[in-house]
Amino acid sequence: MTSFLSLLGAAWAGRSPREQILLGALSLVIAALVLWSLVAAPLIEFRNTSRAAYVDSVERYRELSVGLARYQAVAGEAGRAASADDRPLRTLVAEQAAAMDLPLSRMVPDEAGRLNVWTGNADAGQLMDWLADLEQRHAITAIRANIDREGDGRARAQIVLERSGG
Repeated sequence: MTSFLSLLGAAWAGRSPREQILLGALSLVIAALVLWSLVAAPLIEFRNTSRAAYVDSVERYRELSVGLARYQAVAGEAGRAASADDRPLRTLVAEQAAAMDLPLSRMVPDEAGRLNVWTGNADAGQLMDWLADLEQRHAITAIRANIDREGDGRARAQIVLERSGG
């Protein structure tokens, strides 16, 4: 290594002052290009990408906020409309299950006004549609659900249902 540095020093000393200035300027230009391409350009690209991701996140947050406000307004209207139906929870659940040909094996009300429902071996998609229909049309939500897959798209469930708002 010392022999290489001494050889480099001898080559430098053998140059005229004008050549030394030109080589020094060329070295500075090369160093600036390397610094730009390996450090500055990637940092600038990272900053631009981060800024674009932030702007996108803010836009998605605004859309989500508007959608959530819309959903809450619709859910409030649906809840008021569903609360006008003051039939017992057990009656509403049994009617909806019968309308969708969903086999219910047992329904037991609890002391908090909720309803524990056990289904027989039913189509899993039909079970999910039934729960969604209860929530959308009657403001009846599943508080707790234990769904066991039986295979071939079939499932058994034990679900605790309650009217929205208690």
